[in-house]
Amino acid sequence: MMLAKKDILCNRHIKFHLFWDYALEKIGADAVATGHYARSSFGPFLENFQPQKNVKLLQAADSLKDQTFFLSQVHQKALQSTMFPLGKFTKDRVKRMAQESGMEFVASKKESMGICFIGSRDFKSFIKQVTKLH
Repeated sequence: MMLAKKDILCNRHIKFHLFWDYALEKIGADAVATGHYARSSFGPFLENFQPQKNVKLLQAADSLKDQTFFLSQVHQKALQSTMFPLGKFTKDRVKRMAQESGMEFVASKKESMGICFIGSRDFKSFIKQVTKLH
């Protein structure tokens, strides 16, 4: 299975279903924030939130890091309460902000890998196993 398809499925079924459900329904959070490079029509901190309207995913300022394609299958309900604070910045700018804030460990960090980068395990089995647990 192609890496892109795996990431799309992981975002839909794990990050923006299981995690989102846990954060909003179990913990009682009003919203979640993610480090994805994307923007939404509701604004980086949901300042333009309108419950009766669908949210639109918008391309990130950093076109090389834009992740809207990987978020394309996430349900509206989850996207409506998701903040994308990094979407208006380039990756270089985020690293500079981390350095300026004394967070050198963040600025020098290699590219991150999400929960769905599972190595040589079978992806379909992984998704089934994780979603069955909940």
